[in-house]
Amino acid sequence: MTLQGVVTASAAAERAVDVAVTMLGALIVGFLALEALYLVACVLYLGCARGRRAVPDQGTTAAGAETPVATPRRARPS
Repeated sequence: MTLQGVVTASAAAERAVDVAVTMLGALIVGFLALEALYLVACVLYLGCARGRRAVPDQGTTAAGAETPVATPRRARPS
């Protein structure tokens, strides 16, 4: 192989590596963008679900603090 062929092959290999690194970078950026969209969708869903909840869970308030739960009283013996 001549020096010209080595230089041409080296340049082609360098271009192939550049393309592969660029594609890998684009894949990573796309994945991060998709993950960010998923996070936004989850936050919006949870926020909307909290607004739709008409009655808080029994035993807690909307803020999450525990509320006293009434216990039935036993009848006094007469």
